[in-house]
Amino acid sequence: MRIPCFLLALIAAAVGLIGAGTEAARGGAWLLPPGDGQVIADTFFYAFNAQGHLIPVPSYKKFELGTYMEYGLTSRLTLVAAPSYDSIRNPPPGQSYNGLGESEIAARVGLYRSDASVVSFQAGLRSPGGSFADSLGPFGVRRAASLDLRGMAGHNVVVAGMEGFVEAQGAIAFTLAISRANIGSI
Repeated sequence: MRIPCFLLALIAAAVGLIGAGTEAARGGAWLLPPGDGQVIADTFFYAFNAQGHLIPVPSYKKFELGTYMEYGLTSRLTLVAAPSYDSIRNPPPGQSYNGLGESEIAARVGLYRSDASVVSFQAGLRSPGGSFADSLGPFGVRRAASLDLRGMAGHNVVVAGMEGFVEAQGAIAFTLAISRANIGSI
């Protein structure tokens, strides 16, 4: 008997929530204590046919391995790094790519903190990955580097005896134009 992928994902999420422990919940607005760090890794795999439907025998394959790391440098500064790896296989005449994917470095600064609430600001630089100079799609799409500025606020809550949080973020991203002509002048 074959178990559908959705059901497997639902079971994995439930097991993850059950085993999550009882520490205070924290979202992106919170800063890590000095000397503390965390690493989160994820993978994605895509395979589509010409009509855009997922298929078991792929004609287009994309595998992404992403990593998200945070490190509390001081009580008011958390450093963020999110390197990724892409493996894209496109049948001829399409192009394939294997290497650095879209990655980011950032710094989060604490602006306000109480026992229940936090306000912070994060600035980050997102790279387009190693494939920014080559088209990977039929429409000549190119990735671009960007500068991301983000304001974040969070508040701890208790719902039915379980700790959680609510968080709001507002962001703006500035695209940085990079082409083959100005790669040497960056």
